[in-house]
Amino acid sequence: MTGAIFHNSHDITEVGREWYEKLERHAGEAPNRQARLCLHHSPDDPLQEMIIVLHRDAVVRPHRHRRKVETYHLIYGDIVVVLFDDQGRPMRLVHMGDSATNKTHVYRLAAPIWHSVIIRSQYAGIHEITNGPFRAEEREFAPWAPADEAELRAFLAGSVARLSQA
Repeated sequence: MTGAIFHNSHDITEVGREWYEKLERHAGEAPNRQARLCLHHSPDDPLQEMIIVLHRDAVVRPHRHRRKVETYHLIYGDIVVVLFDDQGRPMRLVHMGDSATNKTHVYRLAAPIWHSVIIRSQYAGIHEITNGPFRAEEREFAPWAPADEAELRAFLAGSVARLSQA
């Protein structure tokens, strides 16, 4: 992870527009175009909660978590979660928007399915919840996904286009 990461040390934490604006500024400048506020205190906490802001140019490599449950609550913005089978074929799209839209607002993945996220708005804010502890090496990147960023963007766009036409 090469984005800006902020760590919470308080027992009571409030997140509002000021935090979203700060995270947007940092995401806009970060190499991976992401910024996050970790609401939990430690990577060892059994519950990991983050506010993640992604810029439209963020590219999320397809990955999976073998022993994790992952929930997204989209706070604002417009994203598409792409789910893939083990051969890298797109299986499903989850179109997410905030509560003012008719799109999905909350998405939960409780199986080790390959997934990626495409940002459709200038910025998107996600409340992510997963079980801890956090161990970076437990995130498994898809061996079939292109490593080159431009090729990965084209692959993800093509995956969305294939399922949108089906």
